[in-house]
Amino acid sequence: MARHRDEQLEPAVLVTPGEIIKEELEARGWTQKDLADIMRRPEQTISQIVTAGKQITDQTPLELAAAFGTSAQFWSNLEATYRLRLAAKSARDDAIARRSRLYSMLPIADVTKKGWIKACDDVAEMETEVCRFLGISDLGQPVVLAEGVCFRGSAGKPVDSLARVAWLKRVENLARETSVGRFSLQRLRGQGLASLLSLTDSPEGVGRVAASLADCGVCFFIVPHLHKTYLDGAAFPLGEKRVVAISLRYDRIDCFWFTLMHELAHLIRDPKVGYADSFSKEGAGTVDEAERDEGADPEEDLANRTAQDWLVPRRDYSNFVRKCRRRFSWAKIEAFAGSINRHPAIVLGRLMHDKHVGFNSHRRHLDKVSTYLQGQVSN
Repeated sequence: MARHRDEQLEPAVLVTPGEIIKEELEARGWTQKDLADIMRRPEQTISQIVTAGKQITDQTPLELAAAFGTSAQFWSNLEATYRLRLAAKSARDDAIARRSRLYSMLPIADVTKKGWIKACDDVAEMETEVCRFLGISDLGQPVVLAEGVCFRGSAGKPVDSLARVAWLKRVENLARETSVGRFSLQRLRGQGLASLLSLTDSPEGVGRVAASLADCGVCFFIVPHLHKTYLDGAAFPLGEKRVVAISLRYDRIDCFWFTLMHELAHLIRDPKVGYADSFSKEGAGTVDEAERDEGADPEEDLANRTAQDWLVPRRDYSNFVRKCRRRFSWAKIEAFAGSINRHPAIVLGRLMHDKHVGFNSHRRHLDKVSTYLQGQVSN
């Protein structure tokens, strides 16, 4: 005959009082109806106690103690322990569900690792951090990107939309914390653009881009890309400010300048519309491993052509290509770049894109720009 001692009231798993009752019944060869007859209770009541649908309260502990030869305290403690553990499990399940919801809104591991949100053990604190980062007052609100920023995606890429939103929100949050002068489209089109292009002849020039754009009322940030965002840059309005950001997905001087000019082309053409661009499958003035797919979007094509012409004037470029007759030595590239006051890697990137030279030709000359951006790359 089964006996359950009072000192055995801390089961390793969540055990219901009903399971103990079933063991006692099996040990005696009784049915639930037998127990109901013994206790003078309706059989339905005993069934509810066994299935944990009804709590053991009032006189029930005394009656069970009398029926099974145990103490009433045993049954009271067993019920209390079960209910406490059930409540704790419910709280844990609730916390798990709440964390799951947060992970469906942001790539939590990545943004925590980068320090964009604070690492929190408490789920309520984590919810507060996520709301703060996304700019919402509660989790039920929709997440809105600044002034309707739209993504220009990479064809055939498994894009992580949550990571894209997180990257854009990081840029937006940095911009809100940064003070610049009032945006002047006229100044950006004139003196601002001329000042920027004057920086393209040496790699050190990239370090002065932020200050040059700030003079025009444009916030400029370099925020490293997140996994599977496939974003190279973004441009969008934020109140009276205008924002341009680059991800350095390809850490090369030609990619840096083309991405910057592409985003500025968007901003100058329509400073009230936001863009977030990826060039892996789009027409561009640089190339990398992926073939580029031109013609996908008229706005993108126009921004591409504008950036190309700003960096390498069309007539000069056409004359250079014609004179070289597909024999593009590094000496010729350097000489041409010097004649238009550009870094040779910018010209090389254009030649690669137009397939005048092979992807591996002179590749060692494609300088990294991160070396010249010490202290300007935001986590």
